[in-house]
Amino acid sequence: MEKKSYNEFVREQRIPFSDYVSGKRTLNSIDDVIVIDRAKYAGNVGSILRHMPILGGQVLFLTDSSTDSPNLPGNKSDANTPRYGRNFVKEVLRVSMAFTRTEFPTTLCIAGSLLEVVEFLKTRGGFRMVSFENREVFEEINTGARARLSRLRENYHNERNSVYNSIVDFDSLYNSPLIGDFSQRMALVFGGESGGLPAEVIKKCQHGIYIPSLLDNYENGSSNKVNDITEVDQTASNVAIPAISGTKILEKAYTYNLSIAVTIVLSERMRRRMSTNITDQGLIQEDKSHCN
Repeated sequence: MEKKSYNEFVREQRIPFSDYVSGKRTLNSIDDVIVIDRAKYAGNVGSILRHMPILGGQVLFLTDSSTDSPNLPGNKSDANTPRYGRNFVKEVLRVSMAFTRTEFPTTLCIAGSLLEVVEFLKTRGGFRMVSFENREVFEEINTGARARLSRLRENYHNERNSVYNSIVDFDSLYNSPLIGDFSQRMALVFGGESGGLPAEVIKKCQHGIYIPSLLDNYENGSSNKVNDITEVDQTASNVAIPAISGTKILEKAYTYNLSIAVTIVLSERMRRRMSTNITDQGLIQEDKSHCN
């Protein structure tokens, strides 16, 4: 059988969202899905796609929420230059190594409306919807007060009555029991590199999760100074952690790189799966043959 050209491969891998809506394609009953809104860099998306199959992700949905509210400031888009054009997709697939690593199936779905994807996965797909943002985003939605490091989309701040009218349940990635709950598949929803998720979408998700950082520990610790921590911490196992002194946390570097954030979440979900000795079709099973 003659091998397909790379251009043919790209055409086949660029799956339209309508295939899932119509039932032409279906989602399996085991693995999670990833939703990324307004992704900017193909390299980040390609890296996520590269790691998804080995960490329990089945489909990566790329959305553009600017199509949901095109008249809001910052949401102007040119119909002649779609966000996820052919060159973008080709670079994503090149970075993912999908063309050469055929043993790792990857599925990239190009969708327009973020709201439509969220509603589809939540109602028809039966996924538990979980949004991922920094802690200040969830605090801002719950209190209505602008947070210093919040990534909440600026164009929603003029609609406070519709945005700040419900409480979002959120937790740290490492404290959340949902990350270790495999009774239901998850749809993991992330904002892009240049802006956070719309508050409307965060509220449509059943839960919010943030990834802790050093800044979280500094601000919640015994010292009131973010940039002058000298106290030595102790873990539960009494292993000393060296003190960090004079470290300056840059606010613009507070959020994780998109591909790193998604991989951290998928990896933690995999760790919980293995630690609770859950197996998926015999593919994921902790090797204890070396134990006595």
